[in-house]
Amino acid sequence: RFHGLSWESLWGDELSTLHAALRPTLGEVSRALGGWDPPLYQLLLHYWFRVAGSSDVAARLPAALFGTLCVAAVFYLGRRILDERTAAFSALVLAVMPFHIWYSQQIRNYGLFSLAAIVFFYFACVAPRTNRIQSWVALGISAGFLIHVHWPGFLLIFCLFGWIIIGAVTRYWGPDHAPAKVLK
Repeated sequence: RFHGLSWESLWGDELSTLHAALRPTLGEVSRALGGWDPPLYQLLLHYWFRVAGSSDVAARLPAALFGTLCVAAVFYLGRRILDERTAAFSALVLAVMPFHIWYSQQIRNYGLFSLAAIVFFYFACVAPRTNRIQSWVALGISAGFLIHVHWPGFLLIFCLFGWIIIGAVTRYWGPDHAPAKVLK
């Protein structure tokens, strides 16, 4: 994800993200997006540019870091809900996946969105199992973070609620009365 960050020139969407993040005030950063993207990633870049500058490599570095963290997060999630062998295989697949590498090298919110989605699904698995208030709060916070990074986060949250409802119905009526049978 870090190799070749400066090989390709910036393209349209990267330039719009860069343009928004380079605005002098936070209000201008949010307004520059025009509602196309939630502002969180551009606000992070706004402060990142103050520290690291706004060269092509510096601008792409956060996305590469978030993409790399995704590999570790997939391993941790896989080990938590399945087993270490499956977790290692899943992390390996993500580590060499061309699309994830490509999106992790762009000045866009995709790397952070992937990481936020993995964290969200981690808490989606942990909260129902532990049923601790801290886990449910963490799930809510991760959901809020997810939708402030990229709008498709709403779709993931909607799918999770469907999964929770199906799980609750299945537990309540038992596996022989799964929702598909209940609705008939």
